[in-house]
Amino acid sequence: MQSNRLMGDLINRLIFDRCATETSAAIRDVGQDAALEVVWNARRKAMTDLMTDRDVLASVVQLGAYVDVQRLNAISTSP
Repeated sequence: MQSNRLMGDLINRLIFDRCATETSAAIRDVGQDAALEVVWNARRKAMTDLMTDRDVLASVVQLGAYVDVQRLNAISTSP
């Protein structure tokens, strides 16, 4: 997916180029989990920003018209 590639490029630039010193210090002090935390936080922030954009929210709402809610309900109620 193009959007995933772009987000990966952005995270790589942040971790390895713009914040290399901070990334190294965090990994040294906290461990490898620090790098994963950076990725999760970036993803969380991106989703928050996206979902607060009116146009994106409107598109998500429109997408709901194409989701088969009956099938979803059937899955959620089956044992």
